Amino acid sequence: MSDLAWKAKYELGIPLVDEQHKRLFFLLTQLRQAVITQQSRNQVSGILQNLIDQTREHLRTEEELMAAMFFPGLVEHQAAHEKLVTGLHGLEVRFREGDASMALLVTTYLGGWLRTHIAVEDRTYGIFWEDMEEDRSA
Repeated sequence: MSDLAWKAKYELGIPLVDEQHKRLFFLLTQLRQAVITQQSRNQVSGILQNLIDQTREHLRTEEELMAAMFFPGLVEHQAAHEKLVTGLHGLEVRFREGDASMALLVTTYLGGWLRTHIAVEDRTYGIFWEDMEEDRSA
């Protein structure tokens, strides 16, 4: 099973974004544990819905932040977010239709996506943010 633990290497130096990322990792771990320990479908469903809602909120936050700082990669970043949301929606629908294994697949899919996305795409706007902060304090 993939590692869903938060690691300091994921920090971008943008406090709100870092806290949201940590929250998503926590919820992924919580969902995985709920499935593994065979909690009720209602409990799993509640955690899954919270994770999906928090993910959507986080993506909106990132996009608003990038727009506010005129980040040149915003359109590409939005496209990556949209692709994730579409994939999550498909897994969520299958879970709601009765395929309980989709909850665990969400942890693998979103966990892998987050680790890669933070390390590559988010790192790019994190560096852009740092450069802006340095320019402001110069």
